[in-house]
Amino acid sequence: MDDEKKWSGDEPQKDTAPPEATKPSVRYEENDNWEFEAQAPTLDDNFLADDQFEIQMPAEKPRPAESVPAAPAANSGEKQVTVRTAPLKIALFCLLFAAVVAVLAVLGVRYYTVPNGKEGEMLNPGGTALTVGETKVSLGAYNYYYSRIVQNYLNYANYGYYDLDSTKDYSKQYVTNSDGEKITWLQMFKDKTVDQIQYVTSYYEAGQAAGITLTADQKKSIKEQMDSLKSSASEANQSLDDYIEKEFGDYCTAATLETVQEQAYIAENYYRHTLTRSNISDAEYNAFYKEHSKDYYNCAFAFIEMTYDTTSAETKAASVKKAKEYLTKIHSVKDMKKMIPTVCADLIKRYVAGGYFENEAKAVDGLSEYVENTMTAKDTSYGKETTQWLFNDSTKVGDTTYYCDEENGFIYLFIKTGTPKLDETSVYSVRHLLVTPGDDSKNSSSTSSTEKKYTKKEWAAAKEKAEKLLAQYNKTDKTEYDFAMLAEENSADTNSTSAGGQGVFGGMIEGTKKGAMVPEFEKWAMDDSRKYGDVAIVKSKYGYHIMYFIDKCPQYQYNCKKDIFSNRETQMVDGCAVKEHKTAMKKATQAKPEKSTTTGSSATAGTTGSSATAGTTGSSATSGATGE
Repeated sequence: MDDEKKWSGDEPQKDTAPPEATKPSVRYEENDNWEFEAQAPTLDDNFLADDQFEIQMPAEKPRPAESVPAAPAANSGEKQVTVRTAPLKIALFCLLFAAVVAVLAVLGVRYYTVPNGKEGEMLNPGGTALTVGETKVSLGAYNYYYSRIVQNYLNYANYGYYDLDSTKDYSKQYVTNSDGEKITWLQMFKDKTVDQIQYVTSYYEAGQAAGITLTADQKKSIKEQMDSLKSSASEANQSLDDYIEKEFGDYCTAATLETVQEQAYIAENYYRHTLTRSNISDAEYNAFYKEHSKDYYNCAFAFIEMTYDTTSAETKAASVKKAKEYLTKIHSVKDMKKMIPTVCADLIKRYVAGGYFENEAKAVDGLSEYVENTMTAKDTSYGKETTQWLFNDSTKVGDTTYYCDEENGFIYLFIKTGTPKLDETSVYSVRHLLVTPGDDSKNSSSTSSTEKKYTKKEWAAAKEKAEKLLAQYNKTDKTEYDFAMLAEENSADTNSTSAGGQGVFGGMIEGTKKGAMVPEFEKWAMDDSRKYGDVAIVKSKYGYHIMYFIDKCPQYQYNCKKDIFSNRETQMVDGCAVKEHKTAMKKATQAKPEKSTTTGSSATAGTTGSSATAGTTGSSATSGATGE
């Protein structure tokens, strides 16, 4: 290996917070607090906006599990940080809804707003900004999305996830996108806005084609929110459209918001259908696996990190020299853990000073828990060359190496601890609806690890309720979607529904290994006789679980199937082509730096309307987008 070479890969690196604003990205252990928490949330993946919807930030490749993200040393000159820039997904449905919370919380209105755009209201006063697939996107809709995207990134920056200063010109702050291109944050905002619109629109058009419509509850919500918005506009002594434009973006009207949110609801509804069973034929699976089989091999390794002084060539060389000296002392995982107080000394001090650990001893213990990891052959979180080294036949167990992350100011020390192999561990996927005795309310706190005591009467009532819910399900078409919706509406395990804010839907417990769940639950789910669509009631100490069986297979097959689904989505989204209408886009909102640290009454603070065209970059918002 070239000692001075900074490894780089095609994909962005890790979440690394600036020193002045770093926050811990705690990765909770599986079933940390409750035996049914099969997939614990991470702050890396999701920013919880409210109790119903979540915003899902770009996440091409999560940082390998560790308790706290490292805080890089401050670099002089231009700010630059690599960001994971996969398209912003609505989780799915409502990134735009969730982000509106920031506005409406101040206004005293409910968490999102859905005006009812009647005939005669101006739908598109600013012209068509984009054509996505067959759908025309108004300038007002574009500005609405844009302000939500900007605010979303700024929220994350406040938590230390991005080196982004809201008081400085966004056209003079830089970021590296997933293609390895250095672009301005101003361009990043535009790119992500177009990505988000494309993503939502692709699901909307697919939903339309499939005959998906708004539910009665969604229509009711639209009317209720319209009434609230009208009331707020009246109190402000403004017309409805004037009020909306002020709060949600230039050229945004009641009709605009209605259209945007109706489309998002249909996208949500269709997305939920795609989260239920999508058949993968043996031929499709075998063809995909044959082409990508190497991607599903895992290799075990351990790592620790040290700060990397990138101030000058001399300081870089000194840091690399020190890293190499450390490596000569590492021959096992035990050796690596012993060296944490020395190698990670600077980071430990930061974490203690930041209040993330009570003292240095606890910081060492915390970091030690996350030393051992595995990586797949397609994971380039630490650069392609690191992955290639790990999976190279010439690299033996016990070999060591390092990776220099110059952009974020770290050097990672690695030791190989295993040989590449397929993960044959059996995992299962089920949906479940939990009925708890005693308390009929949906409260995830009822699912704590503390076993509650219930009376016979309470247990009998819970059983009766579970049987009634099962009978209700049996009156439907008995599809997976039918079961998922029943779980959404009735399950006490909110962690496995969209109400829990963890990005899951319909009581889903997927890709789960033995030992993650209570015995009764697991015995039923892992029974070899199970087949897709099997339903039964299972009793555990938590209550009665109405179970719906989906699949059981080796871990590598589960991962492969997930990738097939992901590829299907990518093809659908990419197939929804984007055309940019340059005339209208000249009037589009562009983010402006805040003049002070004080915030106004609107979440769109820091953005301006049609006059704010300075700083526009020349490149297209998305690859494949064409202008007029």
